[in-house]
Amino acid sequence: MIDRLLDLGVIATHSDSSTWMQGNSLPVVLSLMLQKMPNLRDQYQATAINLLRHGDAVRQSSELSAAIEPDLDMICTALLHKDLNSLSQALATNSRMGLTADQVRPQKSFRELLMRWPAGLKYILEMQPGFLSSAKVDALFTAVRENLWKLFDTLGHYQATELVKILLESGCRLTEENLAFLFRCLPLASNMPSKTIHTILQHIKSWRGKLREALQAYLPVDSEEHTILSRSEVLQLEASQVVSRLRTIGLDPFEMFGLQQSDYRLYLPSEGYDSIFHIVDTPAQAQMAYDLGFRGIDFSHKSAPLSILVNPSNGHCEWLIGHGADYTRKLEWKFEELGQGPSTTEPPQYLVIHWILHDLSAWGIGLSSALVTSMAQSPWASNFTQSNCYDGCSVSAT
Repeated sequence: MIDRLLDLGVIATHSDSSTWMQGNSLPVVLSLMLQKMPNLRDQYQATAINLLRHGDAVRQSSELSAAIEPDLDMICTALLHKDLNSLSQALATNSRMGLTADQVRPQKSFRELLMRWPAGLKYILEMQPGFLSSAKVDALFTAVRENLWKLFDTLGHYQATELVKILLESGCRLTEENLAFLFRCLPLASNMPSKTIHTILQHIKSWRGKLREALQAYLPVDSEEHTILSRSEVLQLEASQVVSRLRTIGLDPFEMFGLQQSDYRLYLPSEGYDSIFHIVDTPAQAQMAYDLGFRGIDFSHKSAPLSILVNPSNGHCEWLIGHGADYTRKLEWKFEELGQGPSTTEPPQYLVIHWILHDLSAWGIGLSSALVTSMAQSPWASNFTQSNCYDGCSVSAT
């Protein structure tokens, strides 16, 4: 249809094609338009096209290549064509000229092409470890997070998981915020999220193992601190204790391992959560962590995993209780989350089960049969409706 319209003399403008570039019609429509109207080629820049999504279309179309490739330097061109020989030559040339990744042009296309071809990214990291600075690797990991849906849609589950693994192994800064986002959004972005999540959890486990080995290597065998190592197969709450102990003897694990301070691989910040079970978002993710040896299901300084469930209706609540979470414990009132509180200098405590009921009420849903059974069979069940908890949930008044 578009071919016929162009043959009849219909004029397509640069703004028309910019609209087409936003959708899946780019490979056919834009290539055809540039073939019919070659004078438009000079109006295109590589940054106008998302090369993560449309890189294959550009590579396979002589018209698109002619329009886009003049904007790309040698490294970007090699990445576009997924050509290891050309990439090796381009890296060697850049090395002789003393150039770094900051000089690769254009930077937007560079990030998109690195994400599009994980093997090329891995080759760069292995052949020239200093070419991509830690800040550049961190920025690339942020770009993965921002393009998560597009990434899995374009690369497929296996390649997208490989990209995440490469970035983790290259030392990108791993924060609680990034972890929480990935665990929450991966099930939405992929129909097979388990492999990616398992890769992330296994990576954290591996690093906690390195932290354990550091303590074993630098402290006497009969040291009391070695009792820390017997509490869990994977260090969680104990990780911060190990870091603190090593620092008292002049060793900073972050400097030893070349990680940024408070990286989640080794440490759980005091203002943050206490265990991976504060971050995982579904029963399947929690079970995966449990199978890998993570424990500390009820660890807390400020809140228990049971008290911060995003959606207590998805079975996660039952999973936590079934694996030892104590719903009878009391935690400090969260004024900012409830939006109100009694006028007292000493904040009262709330019962975890009341917090769960408060969340269920907010979601407009009822208790599942498994949770009801668990509550009813508990000798503590008669206390569920006590009103002296000051937690503000409706059940306390019934």
